Amino acid sequence: AEMVKHHLVSHECSLLLLAARARAAGKHRLFTTTSASLARAGEALRPEIQRIAHKGYDAAKLTQVVLGVTEARLNLLFQVPLDILVEKRLSEVAELREAQFCSLLLRVHDVTHAGLNSPNRELIPGKLLVLRDTLNAASAFFLDRISGDATDYSAFYAKSGVLPLARKIEALAHAHDGPPGSESDLIDQIADLLGVRGWYEWENETRSNPPETNPS
Repeated sequence: AEMVKHHLVSHECSLLLLAARARAAGKHRLFTTTSASLARAGEALRPEIQRIAHKGYDAAKLTQVVLGVTEARLNLLFQVPLDILVEKRLSEVAELREAQFCSLLLRVHDVTHAGLNSPNRELIPGKLLVLRDTLNAASAFFLDRISGDATDYSAFYAKSGVLPLARKIEALAHAHDGPPGSESDLIDQIADLLGVRGWYEWENETRSNPPETNPS
């Protein structure tokens, strides 16, 4: 537990540094979902929602559930590439290597078990299943990479058919070495591969000026 704690602290600090460098370069953008972007996602998923509703589910309620799941899957789209970026850098720190392996092994094990064995998979549109499985498989490929193939967690996703795309996504994130703020371009590139580019938006970060104070 102590090892995992040190790794998690290092991971979160690395994410903060990534954002700080982008902010310092004036390139920091905020990943967000809006009512408009979720409406676009819902329209794209409408045929699958209708197909599932025909099994006896209320279409309106099902749509709301699906949109909630969509938002969670889009958060995964934002997180996984950044996680691979910072973990690649952390893997170069010898003192953290063992803690990193233990921590990532636990994480990948948990998301693999929860994702592939979820009893609600039949209620989720196939495109959202592919989105989650592909991103989780990309994380598994990264674990297999840093373990020197001592692990083979990516193999659990073989039956889902996502491995070729997951391998490509992991390779893109691992190879990324752009200037500060270019992480959003990487996420866009991966979103294009997954066919969800219009399902989220980027907001330019704005800072309000501090209130004026009376020097007296």
